[in-house]
Amino acid sequence: MKSLTLNFQNTQFDIVDLNGQKWLRGSQIGEALGYADPRMSIAKLYERNSDEFTSSMTGLVKLPDLRSQSDNAGTDFSPQIEATGQTREVRIFSLRGAHLLGMLANTEPAKDFRRWILDVLENGSSPQLITTVQNHLLASNPKLGLALLYRQQNLSIEHIAELLRTTPRRVTHYLSTLEVCGLLPCLSPHEQIELF
Repeated sequence: MKSLTLNFQNTQFDIVDLNGQKWLRGSQIGEALGYADPRMSIAKLYERNSDEFTSSMTGLVKLPDLRSQSDNAGTDFSPQIEATGQTREVRIFSLRGAHLLGMLANTEPAKDFRRWILDVLENGSSPQLITTVQNHLLASNPKLGLALLYRQQNLSIEHIAELLRTTPRRVTHYLSTLEVCGLLPCLSPHEQIELF
């Protein structure tokens, strides 16, 4: 399970990629829908209409606690970092589940939210999400970023390997990964031969 981000108006979603499907936190959907108490409002909206949701639309998972304000009892919560191991059970919704919440909500931003979530569903992902995934990939492996930079300078695989202090085979793997992620155009067999 890994997290990415996606934005709707002023709300930043932490996308949870679980088994290849994108899920959103209920509290963040509530924020996007304009509720004053997003977590409680979504919980109530879901409870009133739970029979309309399938297990492929919602579920409970343990995630890092993002609460940074007081709950209804007045207890202060500080945001938690995943590395601290402090997690809580959170209701998440698939993109279809989020759309259903948007249909059930009676708030001003709900109409725009429904359109936005349909665009994300129809496109499979948004350009914003693709950029986030690409940035995450490059940040997680700096040698990929360097391989991309060197390839854009038309350096050979062997020269790139020398600069990265690795093998040509590893560089070929880096370039293949960059192609799959859309960061590097696919090379024709002729262009691949010229790289060596």
